[in-house]
Amino acid sequence: LHTLVLSGNALGPAGLGAGLGGPLPALRLLDLSGNGLEALPAALGGAGPSEEEGAEPAAFPQLRSLNLSGNRLRELGPGLARAAPQLQELLLSGNRLRALPGALLPPADAAPFPLLSRLEAADNEVEELSADIAALPALKSLDVANNRLSALPAALADCPRLKDANLRGNPLRDRRLEKMVNGCQTRAVLEYLRSKGRAEGGREETRRRKREKPHKKDGGDGECDEAEAVGKLLLKVLHVGDNAMPMVVRASPGVRDVRPYIVCCVLRGVQLQPGNALRRFLSAQTKLHEDICEKRTAATIATHDLQLVKGPLTYSVQPPAELKVTPLGRKEIRAKDLLRQLQMEAEEQRKQKKRQNVSGLHRYLQLLDGKDNYPCLVDAEGVVISFPPITNSEKTKVLCATGKLFIRVHVF
Repeated sequence: LHTLVLSGNALGPAGLGAGLGGPLPALRLLDLSGNGLEALPAALGGAGPSEEEGAEPAAFPQLRSLNLSGNRLRELGPGLARAAPQLQELLLSGNRLRALPGALLPPADAAPFPLLSRLEAADNEVEELSADIAALPALKSLDVANNRLSALPAALADCPRLKDANLRGNPLRDRRLEKMVNGCQTRAVLEYLRSKGRAEGGREETRRRKREKPHKKDGGDGECDEAEAVGKLLLKVLHVGDNAMPMVVRASPGVRDVRPYIVCCVLRGVQLQPGNALRRFLSAQTKLHEDICEKRTAATIATHDLQLVKGPLTYSVQPPAELKVTPLGRKEIRAKDLLRQLQMEAEEQRKQKKRQNVSGLHRYLQLLDGKDNYPCLVDAEGVVISFPPITNSEKTKVLCATGKLFIRVHVF
């Protein structure tokens, strides 16, 4: 038997039991994906007699490819390295792993997967990629996308054969590294990690030397004041996974034909009370609409008082005759009636000013021409809090007392 595929059988937490107990000396490919396994079978190094080092010979001495993706595994024991010493491909995507390599590697006196060239662990819960990853001498391809990594070890650059590393979708604290991960080749990312590791090593040595020298009082207060001033200018970005109560926005398929993309963020610690801060804030938003957003034809920016937003939110579409909204400074009205009212106001403006151009919301009416459905953002109470690109709702209006903002950008 060279190939054994048992994928998608919903074996569940109990797994294979003793069904994989005997050794399969000729097996080269084993697929156990999509079975809901919570632990490895004993023959693969899970709990059982074979987990004791030296108890039995390798159960899969010729195994080259092992697919464990789409299960519920939280960890892998070092017994796997003993059970399949010739493993070249290990697929672990879609599990619940917390660390890599974690306990996957055997003790230091044993050879840790000398032939493993491909390791996939995307869409897990990995929070730590340890420096032990460099102990895989043959690793060429690494995929840890969409995990919870906040940092990458400099030792990743010490993997001698690593050519392809997919590190996207992780909340990395290093902004520059995050940009490189999303836009640069693996070689550039590894070189950055290598140089950063050298720099951190140098800084640690400098700090050690300073600790050994007597502290100088002169100039110390100035340095502290400067560090404090810089700290006030830093913007801390929290990813959804870092927030205990994230604002969730669900998008319905119908928005694809209207305004398919939406980006949201929460801004805390806002001060709009001093002077004319609110007016300047709204003026800056208007300028962005005119310039970068190309008069709302490319994108629309919307701001809400976060305290008045009841989540979770739904970004969807509704027919003009059914969509009801309470526009800023107006009473509740159906979307089709609002547009008709705005069109009449626009005509009145043209007559009074004797020119074709109009101002305010009237400039954006043509953006909805020919649309069978209009986009809207609905809160948990079923209230429409935004009707892009026309208006927000009076319910979540930003005022001088607003301290937390919910900001959205709708893009074509």
